[in-house]
Amino acid sequence: MPLSGFIPTVPGFELDLGSAPPVALGHGTYDDVIPVAFAHDARARLDAEGATVLYRESPYPHAIDPAFLRDEVAPWLAGLLP
Repeated sequence: MPLSGFIPTVPGFELDLGSAPPVALGHGTYDDVIPVAFAHDARARLDAEGATVLYRESPYPHAIDPAFLRDEVAPWLAGLLP
């Protein structure tokens, strides 16, 4: 569950994103630490590999949107757990 996250790139190292578990990715559009473009890239890369992605951008800086956690992540996570 990356929050203000991104997928790093390392020359010579390829991630197998097709085998990624379901991912919840949230990012602030006003993040001045990790630009939202990194989240766009992560989402595009995961989508291209067929990963299941819950994605939300919020008008926040480098912070977690409590509404995303409450309204989307909590039910999403509950649906993944036995």
